[in-house]
Amino acid sequence: MDSENSVENIYKEMVTIALATYNVAPYLRESLDRMVGQTLKDIEILCIDDASTDGTVDILREYAMQDSRIRLIEKSKNEGLAVSRNTALELTKGDYVCFVDGDDLMDFDLMEKAYDLAVKEKADVVMWDYYEFGEHLFNFVPKDAPSSLLGVSSDDRHTLIQRMAFTWVRLFKTSSIRELGIHFPEGRTKQDLPVHWLTTACLNRIALLPQRKYAYRISNTQTSSYKGRVMLDIVYVLDYTERLLCEHAVFEKYSKEFYHMQLSIWRGMYCGIYSKYKLEALDEIRSRYNTLHKKALATESRSNKWFYKGVVEGNLLVKTAYKCEKTLKMLYRKVSNKNIYRIISIFY
Repeated sequence: MDSENSVENIYKEMVTIALATYNVAPYLRESLDRMVGQTLKDIEILCIDDASTDGTVDILREYAMQDSRIRLIEKSKNEGLAVSRNTALELTKGDYVCFVDGDDLMDFDLMEKAYDLAVKEKADVVMWDYYEFGEHLFNFVPKDAPSSLLGVSSDDRHTLIQRMAFTWVRLFKTSSIRELGIHFPEGRTKQDLPVHWLTTACLNRIALLPQRKYAYRISNTQTSSYKGRVMLDIVYVLDYTERLLCEHAVFEKYSKEFYHMQLSIWRGMYCGIYSKYKLEALDEIRSRYNTLHKKALATESRSNKWFYKGVVEGNLLVKTAYKCEKTLKMLYRKVSNKNIYRIISIFY
């Protein structure tokens, strides 16, 4: 078979961009423009709308009328992101699938580069990097920053499994994740976590695209919405992730990385949740915290050690030291932010 026919046959395989939307009308047109403008043309854009009320559906209908590659599923009941993603996985027609959010942006050549690499490497998943954008961001990840995937081997699962769990930095081979039984935990936040851990641990071939090709939008409303009781979901999502890893006989292999992640996330949940839910959060942590976690603390940061020995285990001296350190860090951030705002005010 000649090379021209080989290339033509490769591109007969199709990629599905699975877009989950809920009340993202202000950002959706820009996001869709990036999808329909992909340099890889043989794609399906599968839109699952979760009963939006802000005009999102009208925009999706408009684009679907203009582009036959767009398939729109309009749900009559709001059931959450996980249900939308599970629906997309069930309905996708593409040999490869990428799950994206309706307020983010992808580079125009992302699907082409990821797909070409997937075919070349016969990969079950391709992973790339991201950058952040939004209003009033400090310490954000810029597009021109060197990719954190540079120098990482695709065979180094212990390093890859410690990366951020975002699903939208991956192109999955559809048959591979269906065979693995991937299912986003419904009714919970942070549903990316078990998918990241299970696919990174269990899929046969991973390929890396060490470029920042996806723009993650961060907003003030997004940040504040995760301080409520919904933050407790993370405890149960971690339980579910651990069960999945055990069922697939890979937990022991990645237990060190899992305990590090679990300890860090538990602490983050407790520190971030509103004060009225802190006691409940602490109870959830204490009911799971065991000798294996205590052993894992040996390699943790000082802040993590002090939090668990002081706040969780109840050592008053260590708890006092932890609170003092936390207060000093908070004061430092306030002073630093005030100086930043002064600098900004000079130019605006």
